[in-house]
Amino acid sequence: VAPSSLVALPTEVAIEIAGHLAATLERPMDDLHSLRETCLFMRRVCSDRAVGRRVALDRFKHAMLWNKPARYAILPTRLTQVGNPKASFLTEMRVIFGETCSPQPCLDDLTRAATGEHNVVAYLVALFLYMNNGGVGDDDTTRWYVRRVEGEEQSVASGDSKPTKMRMLSNKGCQLCHEQTAKVVHQTTWRKGGELLPPTLVHGDILCTGSSCGVTKGWPQITLFCSKDCRIHREIVLFQREIGIYN
Repeated sequence: VAPSSLVALPTEVAIEIAGHLAATLERPMDDLHSLRETCLFMRRVCSDRAVGRRVALDRFKHAMLWNKPARYAILPTRLTQVGNPKASFLTEMRVIFGETCSPQPCLDDLTRAATGEHNVVAYLVALFLYMNNGGVGDDDTTRWYVRRVEGEEQSVASGDSKPTKMRMLSNKGCQLCHEQTAKVVHQTTWRKGGELLPPTLVHGDILCTGSSCGVTKGWPQITLFCSKDCRIHREIVLFQREIGIYN
């Protein structure tokens, strides 16, 4: 799309097109910079917060980190300020697991990021909400996030009304998010598995009612649980072990 064509469009339409470019181009920051330099209208369009929220950081972060490290160093923070989900995730990874790590971090940026389709963020928010012992409301939110990660919300929406207590719960989705989150933590903070972090709060022992709860079966190896709390508690233990958090 030529800049002259965009200028002829209503502002909201031009912003939508610029947002699409930000989400699909291989080098969106360079291309948006070029568009901004064409005229005042395009500067205003490309600087809109809605465009920044759609920048696909995953598509170019490794190349930019290697070729333009100084520019990349400030980019996640800038994109976090406009509500970009991926940037919010990476920024919070540094806060939670970096040198200035906090055992009870503010989850506002992560929670905003989790409202989209970012299951890895939803998984991480769920673990920290549960560990922070915020009360019944946080526990309910945690269980909702985990159901979303496991695809159980779709089952409810499709009419699967079988009571949860009548069937064992899988952790297949949590396993995938666990691996992806640990990878991002290691890449973002250069933290090695097993390095200790400040202690975090967690719920007490869960009263388990299932004899086969927590038993890994079959291939691929999936662990089944008797309750949502047992599943969350197990995920916290595994995640803490992976990245060095201890109680």
